[in-house]
Amino acid sequence: MKNRIIAIILTITLLVTLAIPVVAAGDGNWGDDNAPWNVGITNDKLLGNYELGTSKEFEIAYYPSDSVGLKAIRHIEITGDYPVSGFEYYENGKWNDVEQFTSKIVFKDTTKQKVHVTFNKEGKYTIKFWVSTADGNQSVVAKRVINVAKTSITLYREVETTPTVVPTTKDIEPVTTEPVTVAPTTKDETESEASTQAPTTKPIITEPVTIKPTTVVPTTKSVTTTAAQKVKVGKTAIKKAVKQKKAKKAKISLKKVKKVSGYQVQISTSAKFVKKLTITKNIKKTSCTIKALKAKKVYYVRARAYIVKGKKKYYGTWTVKKKVKFIK
Repeated sequence: MKNRIIAIILTITLLVTLAIPVVAAGDGNWGDDNAPWNVGITNDKLLGNYELGTSKEFEIAYYPSDSVGLKAIRHIEITGDYPVSGFEYYENGKWNDVEQFTSKIVFKDTTKQKVHVTFNKEGKYTIKFWVSTADGNQSVVAKRVINVAKTSITLYREVETTPTVVPTTKDIEPVTTEPVTVAPTTKDETESEASTQAPTTKPIITEPVTIKPTTVVPTTKSVTTTAAQKVKVGKTAIKKAVKQKKAKKAKISLKKVKKVSGYQVQISTSAKFVKKLTITKNIKKTSCTIKALKAKKVYYVRARAYIVKGKKKYYGTWTVKKKVKFIK
């Protein structure tokens, strides 16, 4: 009877737990429970089988909680090792370019929205979907860091390894091996061994073998294997991006990030930053002027910070792309 009561209590607890949205450890699925709404990215449709270079459809979701009728601003982006293509969302009965996604919405009922994207190369990618208050003071984020392979998409898990240190000279004592002589086997032993082995065409004769003493020389230097460093790079933001309509240059101003080596800025006539339509510039300061542009053309800009350690450069995540503003 006692066991039955315990089983009923555990079952009720499990059902209550499943019914209440919680913060998924490390996934950022539900955002802040104190916010007036929650957002999510559906795992089951995003992960699993995938054919590289084809369209992958998944879902994002809005959970209004007690915020029905509240206005907010929504955003979505995908950053990663390589550019993606075909990034669109389904709304008003048609597929729309993700460039139009950032807009004001009014929370009604719980809503799920279809999104699709094409990954052209294997690598690590981050999908970020967030909703902020109209004044921008509060934001709730859902994020997925994924590994895209030729045949599947899986959640990305970073594994930190501990450096291994080989003992130094003090820790190792010289070891000398005593000579060992192997005597020939007797007739009885030969017959016994032959009964358990596959038959051979010639008899096996074992000669005495003497092993010479071997001395293990201790190492004179300590050898240390260091795990790959994990470098965190802060995210910058575009404070200002302006261009005179007829001019062929644009002025870009960024938010300063502490302890970084510089910034990488990209400006393009392509909202997807196609390589042949994009100018990339590395700068040390937080502002720059990019020349050789075309007059009266609409441009988009994005930026990221980077840190140089040794001969390697570590990049932060891209900012949300911003349309360059025309000025008089």
